[in-house]
Amino acid sequence: MKEQVMKAINEFNRHKSKEVNASLVNIKSNIIKIKFSGELLCRSYCLNDYFEDLMHDFNDKGVKSEINLINTDETCENYLVEYEIL
Repeated sequence: MKEQVMKAINEFNRHKSKEVNASLVNIKSNIIKIKFSGELLCRSYCLNDYFEDLMHDFNDKGVKSEINLINTDETCENYLVEYEIL
């Protein structure tokens, strides 16, 4: 599963890296934790679209998931998103 997750992240970053970058924090049990970072995140009108786009990339790679939790830091430049594997 980690291989499919990494492929999805790489594909996401290839298309979105000018705006935002996603990196794997960890995979534990049925939870994938991803850190999203980028200066434009705080000013983005479509913030959740980034998180949903990666979820669709996971699904396309055979890792069915849904967004479970979204946290941010005080700068709004980093988000930690948990995806639950279904």
